[in-house]
Amino acid sequence: MPHAPRDSRNGSFIFGRSDSRYRPLLNQEERDRLHIWAMIVALSTSAAGTTLLLTAFLH
Repeated sequence: MPHAPRDSRNGSFIFGRSDSRYRPLLNQEERDRLHIWAMIVALSTSAAGTTLLLTAFLH
């Protein structure tokens, strides 16, 4: 028996419920800090991948 589809306002894929009532959207400072950390992680993984490729190519 299929379950009834949830109202799209009440359910979100990540939290299983609407989180906007409990937590407001990130403010600009939090967004900037999160973006900086995301860029650091992306650059470091990119550098590590490039280093691995270079060492594999040179050996």
